[in-house]
Amino acid sequence: MSSETKTQEPNENTINVILGENTSEIIFQNGMKCKIYPLTFLDLAYLENFTGLALSELSSSKSISKLINMLYILWLSLKKNKDFTMTHEELGELFSLKHNAELTLIIGKIIELSGLASKKEEGTIS
Repeated sequence: MSSETKTQEPNENTINVILGENTSEIIFQNGMKCKIYPLTFLDLAYLENFTGLALSELSSSKSISKLINMLYILWLSLKKNKDFTMTHEELGELFSLKHNAELTLIIGKIIELSGLASKKEEGTIS
C-alpha cells in the first residue's frame, strides 16, 4: 500500500477592483460583483468594538493600516450587498499579499465614501 499525501494548491483568486467616482465594486473570480458602500455610524461602532479603539484613535493612528482592520472595514462595506454572505474570515481567505495594493486602494475609497478622510486645510502640507 502506498500512502499519498495531497497538498492543497494555494488560493490564486482573481479579484478585479473597479474604483470610480460614481461606482466602485469588486468582482470576484466566481463572477460575484459587490458594490463598495460607505460605512454607517453603526459600522463605525462595530469597528471601534472590533479594534478596541475609539474612532478618534483609529483615524489618528496607524492601526487602521493593520491587515485585520483593513479586512474588517472591507467586510463592513461589502456585507451591505444583498447576496454577500461571507464572514470577514472567509473574505480574508480570498486575498493574498499580491492584493495588498488593491486592498489599500479599496480601503481608501471606503474611507473617502464614508466621509472619514481627513481634509487638508488650505496652505497645509501633509
